[in-house]
Amino acid sequence: MKFISTIRTTLVWCTAALLAVLPIVIAADFGGILRWTQLLIGLATVAITLLSLAAYWDQPNKGQLRQHVLLLPLIAWLFFAWFQTLPIAPGIVSLLSPGSYTAYTQWLSGIVPPSEMPTKFSISVAPHDSRQAVAMLALVIGIVFASTMTFCTRARIILLLNVVALGVAAHVGYGLLRLVFPGADLYDSVNDLSYASFGTFVNPNNAALFMNLGLGCSLGLLSWRINALAGQELDDEQFEFNDLVSLMGDRDSMIGVFCAVICLGGLLLCGSRGGIVSVLFGALLAFGWVRQRRGLATLPVVAAALAIAAAILLLPMKLSMKSIERFEFFSDDARTFASDGRLLIWPDGFEAGVNYLPAGSGLSTYAFSHLPYQSGVLKTWAQHADNLWLELFVEQGIVGVALAIVIMFLIVRSLTKLRESPDPIDQGLRTAGWYILGVILCSQFFDCGLMLPANLLLVAVIYSATITRHVSVRTRDASSDETRQLGSDDKVGTPGILPAENTIFAGRWRKPLFVVVALLVVALPILNLPTLRRNAGIESLVRSANFQIESLRTDADGLDSLAIKLASDLGDSPEPQLLEALGSVLRSQARLAEVYEKRPKTSDEVAQLFDETKPATRKSGSMQISPSVRRQYSSALSKYHQSLAVRPLGVNARSGKLYLDFLQTDSSQSKKSLEQLFVLHRNNPAVLLLLGQYAANRDEYELAAKLWRTAAMERSGLTTKAIELASLHDQINIAEVVPDRPETIRLASRYLLQSGQEQANEYLANSFDAVACDKCNSLEEKAACLSLQGDIAYKLERHELAFKQYRLAIDRSPSDAELRLKLIRRLREQNRSDQARKESSRGRTVIPGDKRFDSMIKSIAQDDLRKALSQ
Repeated sequence: MKFISTIRTTLVWCTAALLAVLPIVIAADFGGILRWTQLLIGLATVAITLLSLAAYWDQPNKGQLRQHVLLLPLIAWLFFAWFQTLPIAPGIVSLLSPGSYTAYTQWLSGIVPPSEMPTKFSISVAPHDSRQAVAMLALVIGIVFASTMTFCTRARIILLLNVVALGVAAHVGYGLLRLVFPGADLYDSVNDLSYASFGTFVNPNNAALFMNLGLGCSLGLLSWRINALAGQELDDEQFEFNDLVSLMGDRDSMIGVFCAVICLGGLLLCGSRGGIVSVLFGALLAFGWVRQRRGLATLPVVAAALAIAAAILLLPMKLSMKSIERFEFFSDDARTFASDGRLLIWPDGFEAGVNYLPAGSGLSTYAFSHLPYQSGVLKTWAQHADNLWLELFVEQGIVGVALAIVIMFLIVRSLTKLRESPDPIDQGLRTAGWYILGVILCSQFFDCGLMLPANLLLVAVIYSATITRHVSVRTRDASSDETRQLGSDDKVGTPGILPAENTIFAGRWRKPLFVVVALLVVALPILNLPTLRRNAGIESLVRSANFQIESLRTDADGLDSLAIKLASDLGDSPEPQLLEALGSVLRSQARLAEVYEKRPKTSDEVAQLFDETKPATRKSGSMQISPSVRRQYSSALSKYHQSLAVRPLGVNARSGKLYLDFLQTDSSQSKKSLEQLFVLHRNNPAVLLLLGQYAANRDEYELAAKLWRTAAMERSGLTTKAIELASLHDQINIAEVVPDRPETIRLASRYLLQSGQEQANEYLANSFDAVACDKCNSLEEKAACLSLQGDIAYKLERHELAFKQYRLAIDRSPSDAELRLKLIRRLREQNRSDQARKESSRGRTVIPGDKRFDSMIKSIAQDDLRKALSQ
């Protein structure tokens, strides 16, 4: 029996070590975002869950179900998210998620043939993506179960806090190393020297959350040692900093201090403002300033924290290693919370969430579900809402928000009750829990870092341990006859265990219920392993195919082999990204076959035929297509239709369909595809320019002008490109492309003055007043605007008006030599030598160091002399 007990104890300790180490290891691979990494997480979770069953006989309170209370909302959430992926009747979807119903009906009608329209569809607008998220949620449930089984003793809690603190500190050390030595790359980590990443994390905000989790565990270690050595709690009103002297020379305390300093250094240098602000709010909770009644003393502390947070978020500070090296903490070009676009996403996301109420759009669907509701204020495509709570509202609706509140309530209740424990390690765990809770509540308003597997699993382990300790340890008021000793891992004198209550969780029902729960929790990760395995393989296959397609453009055998490989993996329910990749390969095959049918004799002829078959310039009927090639193109088109049927708001499939619109006899389908892509790419001006080209080449001139005008409106720097594209089509007036805003009109006018286009004079005649020089914000800007008006008037041969505007511009910017010289040259062009001489003299007086005015005076004198001699 002793041998069996030893094996059992060893297995439990192995489980505890694996639970603590797993998130640290995952973080080394970009935080666990790759699907092959997630498959490995699944395999590890299955092993950990099975090993944790050994703790049933090792637990101080066998089969205690109250410690697994966190599983209830998580399992409910899992089944709700799974329900969102099931194909159900359209009428039910319209009631539960009107936005999803619209996506599967209105957004597919007219671009997908009626025969390929789905008769049943899910609440999720991207069910395959949601199934991957459901599988990951099943792994979280397994980790929570294993953690509640394992971390019921103080020794294992100490192990957890130490491993997490040291592991996170090691990650921070690597990140700091790469900041100091950008070329240092110990393995295939994020190769980004622009400070947009940190360590092994692609996003510094995700790294900041990970570092804050390590900082929370470091504070937990310090709180534990202070309580054990000085009998003080970190959030006690009587706590004094003199009590910190007791930590000197204590090994565990030094680990906490070292890791806390390293994590704070990483937070200051990683470039995440939200991460630094989260430290303030985490500290407020950890030190009890907003949890306990401290009277009016709370107000100045909270006010100071809010003021500091606002300053960090809004002031243009550069939080990077370069700022430390140069001692430059403020910069005009530094990105702030108000200028980096995150605030702009929120109104669009909220509108999307309202349209998907009450059941949401499905887990992991925000990248698609918000697209129809973009306002255009953000100039890029948002993969996430950069606000976890907003994204939760959009994807999970009322149910998800309610379940999140329940989970938060269980955590807060456990942290509150844990204060009653007499064990110092519980006070350390409580401090870590409060700090991490404050960090999560704050930081996830600016980021979605909790969605990363490394961060999510680490939080799950810590709070599972918190709830387990809350249920397991006795309170200070419990009498000795109501308790019994802890397991063999605990030292003499540690707290005991409360007796099981006379509820459904106790008595004769306890063991059968525990067996049912254990079987369910063990089964969930195992049942989801096939999903993780397939999705990992599909991700790898699609990445490889997309990388190879362009290089295989003229390799018929290579394209055939790639198409066969992709088609063999379709299965009964093919993923949309796999269908899109196969559609692209089939389209490339058909294009190559079409080129070869023309029997080109030279490489130049091949290149010319490829240019003629470019999607952007090809029109319906522009080239004769043989029946065999048409069938190949139609096969590719069918794959795009299948992809849209399961991901109705997909962008790539719509683009692929647009590339093949020359097969359609009905031009209305092309127009509708363009209009939908206009909405879906509303925040991407560069793509709108390209869509305008497609529209113009398909004789949709009104739509083309609208697309180009919107692109110029969203990004004024694209105005000249929009005019250049519009000038290729006589049916489009330049005025229809340029937005009615002074800054874009000025850009357009400057471009047209130099281009010499036929429509230039017509547009310039109306732009003289439209440039609105009276709305300029500075003298330099107004001088440039008045000079532009002079150029416009001169181009229109209104010379007196032109010279007047030039002189007004010079009055605003007297030291502008180029402006004075331009006026002088144009006066000479109109044979106004006297005025030109006077302007040259004024220029020499105002800008004596510029010798060009002397040269101009001499040149004018020579011209006058030649004229006099010629007479």
